[in-house]
Amino acid sequence: MPFDQKITRKDFDDIVHGSGLAVDINVAWNDAKEHIMVSADSNIKYSPTNKAKLLEDKWYKSVKEGEPDYDGVYGDPYYITDIWACWKMYSRDSVKVLGRPNKINGISVIEHMTNHIGEIKTVVDAGCGFAYTTGQLKEMFPDAKVTGTNLKETWQYGFAKKLGLTHGFDMVPEITTLKDVDLIFASEYFEHFYEPIAHLKDILDNCNPKFLVCANGFTGDAIGHFDFYRVDDDLEESDKQWNLFSQKGEPKGNIQTDDETSKRFGKYLRSRGYTKLDTNIFNSRPNIWQRDTVQTPASESFKELFD
Repeated sequence: MPFDQKITRKDFDDIVHGSGLAVDINVAWNDAKEHIMVSADSNIKYSPTNKAKLLEDKWYKSVKEGEPDYDGVYGDPYYITDIWACWKMYSRDSVKVLGRPNKINGISVIEHMTNHIGEIKTVVDAGCGFAYTTGQLKEMFPDAKVTGTNLKETWQYGFAKKLGLTHGFDMVPEITTLKDVDLIFASEYFEHFYEPIAHLKDILDNCNPKFLVCANGFTGDAIGHFDFYRVDDDLEESDKQWNLFSQKGEPKGNIQTDDETSKRFGKYLRSRGYTKLDTNIFNSRPNIWQRDTVQTPASESFKELFD
């Protein structure tokens, strides 16, 4: 079965069993379904025991206390309720749309890419979850070297690693080890970094992607997201900045709201020589960024963020 059709209860169960998750599988499935319904309709409310909602509340509480609990949410077996919902509602379609006709100048996005650079030889799925999107990308680019990335200590990484062995893609824990990449796909990825532009800088410096397919959701509440982000490239003092994220009110200096961070993310890409292509993709999700021939040095581009 093609990966983009893996949206059934059986597919959900396969992930649970394949990962050895210690969950009540019926509870997890029902909570994931409810999570999808609430995400689609704000008039629907969570049940008080919904695991996805409890994990989201746990996450934002930890952020406000100054100690973001990455391990406590990403390592929780019930985190499957959230990433299953993301797969079914968002990331699956963000991959599928790349092959649909008439999305850019009368052709598909993939056709545009191959017309521009020739054969797509290297593809990276950034923060791939349980790697169904990585499998999709491998089916879409069967001759390319396709690699997914995720935190190595999580159950998702182990499941994705096994899946890759049978479907022809690799897994690595650190995206910046991958060099000279043709295409990076990043769905709901950069929001999980409290310094997303600094991380973007690292990716551009190391991976040098020709295309960046990006479906960001900075302004949406979700497990692993923040209300405020740090928008410069200084990583040294980051652990001392958490109190700034937990304070409501006017952001100051390099701490900015989620909406402003989203704007600066695009501004930084443009300053580094990337152009956002004009497409017919609904809500521009995902955005398609194409690297120009001449690029701006990183040291100069960061200055523009504070002009």
